[in-house]
Amino acid sequence: MVPNHVLRQNAKNQLDGNIFSNTWLMLMVVCLIHSAILGAAGSISMGIATFVISGPLLFGVCRICVNLVKGNKKIAIEEMFVGFKECFTESLLLSLLTGIFTFLWSLLFIIPGIVKSYSYAMAPYILQDDPYKGWKQALDESQKMMAGNKWQLFCLDISFIGWYILGLLCCGIGVIFVVPYSSLARANFYMALKAMNEPTQSEGFGNEEPEPVDPFA
Repeated sequence: MVPNHVLRQNAKNQLDGNIFSNTWLMLMVVCLIHSAILGAAGSISMGIATFVISGPLLFGVCRICVNLVKGNKKIAIEEMFVGFKECFTESLLLSLLTGIFTFLWSLLFIIPGIVKSYSYAMAPYILQDDPYKGWKQALDESQKMMAGNKWQLFCLDISFIGWYILGLLCCGIGVIFVVPYSSLARANFYMALKAMNEPTQSEGFGNEEPEPVDPFA
């Protein structure tokens, strides 16, 4: 598997390496709109609408991030809402059932819930790659992909804690610049896993060597 420092560097390069670059700022706007819509939906409908729109919105955000990893630097805000058109029911079910399953595992203790959430982490990316797979296949494939890789993704997420603390120290405003970086790093993680599991089908990530290498070289 590609090391986390390579995934972070790839994400930074894809954002043009500058928090004030057009790509970084556009992805930041996407993340802000995503959070604002979820927040507004939750406050207006006491959280009910959030369950309805969170899945399709996440579908669109994942699509944008994956496209950036693939080299498409053109970010269209309207692409955030592609999930409502392409895969509304399946993305809704995926979000809802992922939340339910994670909650049920959390009843055993908090740790099993966290572990299971990482097992399901790649499901939204899988679904946006192929909406015809449906929510169940996306969850099943995510669990297979994440077998033996959950700890690395956890470490990747943890590696951004310093960035978030620094962002909070900047009156909290700096956090909004970190979210695009961490989101794109996760998309890079997905694409690296996809390349490792489907070396002959992944775009730009093909590699038949047994040892993990930088797939973006």
